[in-house]
Amino acid sequence: GKGVIVNDEGQIVDKRQLLSAGLNIAPKPKSTSLINFSSNATSRPSAENHFQGRGGSKQAMRERQTRMMEAQLEQVTKRAADDEENQRRELQRAAKSRKTDGEITSARERYLQRKREAVAGTAP
Repeated sequence: GKGVIVNDEGQIVDKRQLLSAGLNIAPKPKSTSLINFSSNATSRPSAENHFQGRGGSKQAMRERQTRMMEAQLEQVTKRAADDEENQRRELQRAAKSRKTDGEITSARERYLQRKREAVAGTAP
């Protein structure tokens, strides 16, 4: 690693040494700061009241989530219904464009009849 000067507590004495090398290291928090934090947390009013003021109660949050889920479910069902409708339309369109066997044989007979008439007309 990089040779830096460290004091007795493990903190870096000259931070310019780190910055010149492109290293950005923050000092580690001491364990005493954690003890102070936990004692401050108990002296505050309850955390639930703090969160209720910002985002509302858990009941309101649950209701919002329920509404979001219902909207998503509604979108999914609508999308599925639209897909089914499109598929049904495609099948109907394809069925309309298909020729039946009777239509095909009728068209063939007409073609052969025209061909016979053309041959008969040029033969005399």
